Amino acid sequence: MRKRKLERSKKRQRGQFMTPRALARSIVRSLNLEKVDRILEPSCGDGSFVEAILEVFLEENNASCGQHEPLERSSLVAVELDAELLEKCKQRVASMSAANGQEMPCTFLQGDFFQFFINRSRLVEDDSLQNSLREKFDLIVGNPPFGGSFDPKIEDELDAVLGKRLGRKIKKETYAFFIVACMEMLRPGGKLIFICSDSLLTIPTMTGLRQYLMESGGVTLHLLEE
Repeated sequence: MRKRKLERSKKRQRGQFMTPRALARSIVRSLNLEKVDRILEPSCGDGSFVEAILEVFLEENNASCGQHEPLERSSLVAVELDAELLEKCKQRVASMSAANGQEMPCTFLQGDFFQFFINRSRLVEDDSLQNSLREKFDLIVGNPPFGGSFDPKIEDELDAVLGKRLGRKIKKETYAFFIVACMEMLRPGGKLIFICSDSLLTIPTMTGLRQYLMESGGVTLHLLEE
């Protein structure tokens, strides 16, 4: 099974489903970002959520400080495995910077989010983690990969670290492990906003994840129209 997964097309292997701009913008604008200091997008793709968050930052800043004043907001961290997609995200942000005459408060990390998480858990010395992923986040938002493959070099370690919570098995699926890892990266009172498959609600193998979420904090579900 593992070999077949690794031989699939890159898009299927990585579980890539890009979020439409309008959907990302709608989700972000439903949130109150005024008191949010640190935001993580752990699978940013081509940047739909990153762009939507930075738009809100700019609007809030312009409303309080005046147009083209330097953004006083703190960090947005965007992680992406696919270098080509991350480059598209960077280009979006660069266009926003040029249009507004200032640098956007966004840190980009190209690589496997799960490898970053493992390094963080091991307290591995990693320059890319030192100031961006070590501290916890107020908000984590995005569209994690669905049905993707894990790096075989860390798959067993990931299963050992993320595969059980509160005595229950967490299904070894990319979006399930993304949820568990990101829950551990939230500050007390922080929020995790993810687009997920409805299999989270329906299949027996997701029972462990459902129970973990319900026992870890408040859960609100929104069904997206097709």
